[in-house]
Parts: sequence; C-alpha cells; structure tokens
Amino acid sequence: PRGVGRVSVAAEEGVNDPRIAKLAGILRDRREFIRRFIKFTPKEGAERRNLDPLYQEQEDILDDRRKCTQNLYLKPRNVGAGTILQADDVAYTTATRDPVSTLVVVHDDEAKKRHMDRYREFWSNLPPYLRRDALKNNEDELVLKDRNGQPGTTYKALIASGKSEGKGSTFQRIHFSEVGDYDEAKAENLVASGMAAVHPGPPFAGVIER
Repeated sequence: PRGVGRVSVAAEEGVNDPRIAKLAGILRDRREFIRRFIKFTPKEGAERRNLDPLYQEQEDILDDRRKCTQNLYLKPRNVGAGTILQADDVAYTTATRDPVSTLVVVHDDEAKKRHMDRYREFWSNLPPYLRRDALKNNEDELVLKDRNGQPGTTYKALIASGKSEGKGSTFQRIHFSEVGDYDEAKAENLVASGMAAVHPGPPFAGVIER
C-alpha cells in the first residue's frame, strides 16, 4: 500500500537514490522517525505539532525499549510515558513489513478512548507514502491493510475488567497502562497472563506502567 513496501524493498535492494537511502535510515531509527513523522495534539484546543523535543523521561523510555523487551515503570504523572510508548509502537509497525499486533490494556472507557484516539492521530497524520490504508477503524481497534489488502498491523485497546475479551488473539507488543488503577484483586493475574500470552518473536515488547 502506497510507498511503505516500495521503500523497504528499494532500500534492501540497494537502489541508488539518496532520497530512498535517507528515508530508509529514518525508518531504521525510531527516535528520528518519531521526531519527524509523529504529530499529536498536546491538549484539547491546542495546535497539533511534532512530538519534538522529547522530555528526558521519554528519551529514557526509548532507550529502555532498545535494551530490554520487558520494562516496568513506576513514574509520576505527566511525563508523557503513554504518548512516547504509543509513538514508538507506530514507528516500529510502520517501518516493518510484517504484520504486528499491539495491545494496550487500560482501566476504564475514558482511558480506552484516549489511547485509541492517540493511535489514530499518529497514524492518520503520517505522510501518505508511509500511511497504510485502514481495513477496520472503530472504538476498539485500528486494523491496517497489508500489501495484499489483507488484515495487517493492528492496534487494540481493552479494559482490564478481568473478562476474557483478549483471549484467542495473538499480540507481539503489549502495554499495561496505569496498572495502579486496575482492580487490585485482578491486576496481578491479568498482567502475568497477558505477558505470558504475548508472542515471543523479535517484535516482542512488554511494558507495565504503574
């Protein structure tokens, strides 16, 4: 779809075009990708802007994700952890040609809407040559088409209710957001079972944010 596959193939085949080489370099550097291509609205009524500059805490989170596949954050509010984690998800899934499924687990409907709106904003404001077309786009998930028009990259949000909504699905990237707001009696088992169910392949990334 559009330029995503062509850019990757051209880079792998060594096409002698400096513009392709530059874009391929950005696709490989998720921090640079985020600074150039991720646009967001900081708060309601504010002007949309690039996610740049990053807070130092956001820089640290990106470094952590490069070094470890599982990360636990005990953090104060308002350091932009959720924003940078989701931006990193979009940067990774845009740059890879393999379909990657990402799940964020939240504590209530408002948080679910906020996270899905953020995924949609990041995706919809990508340059046209990087933005895959949507196959499904609703309040629960955003499914993008792969190169053959079939279901590919997926972003999904679920509420940590303890119900079995996510069972039967496979995810490569999972983010437990604000675990301190989950039902305390269910939180530990929910996180443990969720992390255990994530596909262990190369895209694997698990985050617990408290």
